[in-house]
Amino acid sequence: MFTFYGGHVPLAALVLWGLCFGPFQSVIGKALSLPSVVWLGELSFGVYVYHLRVVACMGLWQLLPRGNGSVYPMADGFVGEPVWFWVGLPIAFVISFMLSWATKVLVEDRVLSAVKWLATSSIPSVKSVT
Repeated sequence: MFTFYGGHVPLAALVLWGLCFGPFQSVIGKALSLPSVVWLGELSFGVYVYHLRVVACMGLWQLLPRGNGSVYPMADGFVGEPVWFWVGLPIAFVISFMLSWATKVLVEDRVLSAVKWLATSSIPSVKSVT
């Protein structure tokens, strides 16, 4: 059935979904429902967006340009001293989380509240104005 490369991923996702949100919530579902885990999940996309740029700006990883304008990580990876890499990586992790949190608070939350306000407010129609 799932013979293509990575075909087990959709099946694993369905099993995990059933364990977490089935009629009887499992231990996994309860663990994933903890407020701290939910908070990390809300920040995870921002961390994904920022982490590579932060690591590259700190000089921990070198990005090489491609012909089409995109970039890719250098195959060798590390730049500079290995000690700086292991010291700088946790710092980059914290910076990525801070940027993600700031983006969530300053952009995402404000946009979501504006959308909710627009959805619940009564906007007069053209017929009622004229």
